[in-house]
Amino acid sequence: DPSAEMLRRGVSKVELQGLKGIVRLVKGDAQNLTLARGIDAAGTLAPLAAGVASGSIDKISMAFGIRNVPDRARALREMRRVLRGRPSSRVCILEFAIPDGKTLLSQAARTFITRVVPAIGMVTTMGSGSEEYEYFQRSIIKFPQPLDFAKAMAQEGVPVKSITSFAFGAVHLYAAAPAAVAAR
Repeated sequence: DPSAEMLRRGVSKVELQGLKGIVRLVKGDAQNLTLARGIDAAGTLAPLAAGVASGSIDKISMAFGIRNVPDRARALREMRRVLRGRPSSRVCILEFAIPDGKTLLSQAARTFITRVVPAIGMVTTMGSGSEEYEYFQRSIIKFPQPLDFAKAMAQEGVPVKSITSFAFGAVHLYAAAPAAVAAR
């Protein structure tokens, strides 16, 4: 994660759960994990070391972040690089998409994202600061549909085993298992 504050909170939770030494959180850019640095509960970054080594991570999760990465393909390749090739290793990505279903609820979710979210931004910020809501809406509209994103993941060495839809097709969980991946 690039956010030190989010990671600081995460480290505290890891420590409370007794998972220190098992779960490792690092601050860095998903496109280049060689520069990632560890962080402690106080928010102090570890000295710059070698970053995340190839084949050193069992599980990778990213929630509502991949659509904000400038070079998604590079980030996916980096995930593949650092992921271990164990049968139990996983990449799980949770992300928004514009619902393309024909049901009334899918249409309602699509309308919410394309019309209501920008309106909420305008009203809650009284016009100043609504750029974040507009960016949010644009980033979802520009994000590939689920099968297209799964194809992009596979092209970068992270084949998707399943796609699970939530919120009437507005959110999707992409679960990839490297067991089917040849080492790169």
